[in-house]
Amino acid sequence: MRTSTLILSVMLSGVIVPAALNPPRAQPAGGRGEALTVATRDADTPMANATVRLSNGCTGVLIRPDIVLTAGHCLEPAPERTPGEWHSLAAVGVPRSVSFGVDRTAFRETIPATHYNPAGYDDIVLLALARPVAPSVAIPQPVLLRTPSPRPTAFWRGQRFVMAGWGGTETEAAPRFRLTANARDGVIPFVSFGVLQPHLMRVSGEGGATVIPGDSGSPLYWTNPATGARTVVGVAQGTEGGGGRYVVTFGQGGLDSDRREHPNIAAWLEAGLRVSACAQLRRQAQVGAPTRNLYNWWSSGRADHFATADPEWAGCDGERIVSPAGASYTFTRLEGLLFSPDHPQPEGTVRLSTWWHAARGDNFLTSLPDARPRDPLVGGRYAFVRHEGYLYAPDRPRPATPTVPLYSWFNATRGDYFTTTDPRWAGRPGDRREGYVFHRLEGYLLPSR
Repeated sequence: MRTSTLILSVMLSGVIVPAALNPPRAQPAGGRGEALTVATRDADTPMANATVRLSNGCTGVLIRPDIVLTAGHCLEPAPERTPGEWHSLAAVGVPRSVSFGVDRTAFRETIPATHYNPAGYDDIVLLALARPVAPSVAIPQPVLLRTPSPRPTAFWRGQRFVMAGWGGTETEAAPRFRLTANARDGVIPFVSFGVLQPHLMRVSGEGGATVIPGDSGSPLYWTNPATGARTVVGVAQGTEGGGGRYVVTFGQGGLDSDRREHPNIAAWLEAGLRVSACAQLRRQAQVGAPTRNLYNWWSSGRADHFATADPEWAGCDGERIVSPAGASYTFTRLEGLLFSPDHPQPEGTVRLSTWWHAARGDNFLTSLPDARPRDPLVGGRYAFVRHEGYLYAPDRPRPATPTVPLYSWFNATRGDYFTTTDPRWAGRPGDRREGYVFHRLEGYLLPSR
């Protein structure tokens, strides 16, 4: 395979076999395709290295430090699963890993993919990585979720794009380096295989450039001429004319000409990008479970520690969330497991609840039974927010089962309650540490798994 060739889907005995995961409405490319006469070696920078190579020869693009966007048929033979939910790759026998770098003989890093999240009917899927990639290796690329014009058909026809991807088939050697080429004139919607496709865009490669089997899932980049911002606008699904056929990231749902319903890809992506894959998996794992994780967050702007079992605040290392009031919080640690408030209260446990002091901007997590606990150190009242779950009572013998003590502290200068199982903050009445005064033992949690 010449290095002047950019290729598109994984080839099986000369025929492309689409995944059962997201059966594409227009089949992925078959045959050899044409050479990319103007393809060049891609840059070796963290931004360019967001275009990644999958272990089966497909391409994808990093859109969060632990999430990759690619084509659904790149996970063949993974079965269809519930759209918008994460499903284990190991459970369906489809191992995949993701490699970062421009030279496939010397990748900078390779990370296993653990789960996939399908959009539904369209040939596009998210992959969760076992760990986030460092920004020194690859920088996630922004994804376009809305067309910047009320007339998308006219708008995209005059735009210019960049195709980037890897080669790799079972019959020919893949090129050593990732390649890139220019394209223009997006056509959306268009008729492919006799069906008007609402979520597919065809682009024309410049100088005869085209995508051919070997690089399904490769990103189509577009630079907004008004702002200079580069975004991902699609992932390669097949060859179409003299260029490529891409599933667009900004698809809003609707019917094709065969009256088949297509999903709202933009809404699916927006949900998948809100937090890390790690946090989404933690949240999903606890749906209906008898226990819930207790997450701890810190807002430097508010000087507020906030511990909660609310699934919407599921977090992982490095996670940042902006509260509805606009305060920024950074995830600090996983404290342990509470018994779910949605299940009957276990014997020997007490309620753990969150309270809020609006004047201080302080969240207070406690097992105090008073419905409106009075602040014992400064005065004033906290308003009840939510019942988080149950933990073993602090005034009973510690259970024989493994547990971790939950302590609360108070900083009068900051007006901040801090509740944690961190052993460095174990305390007793009268203890002082870093401006905080020991408040009480709140009870005992189950250790996190």
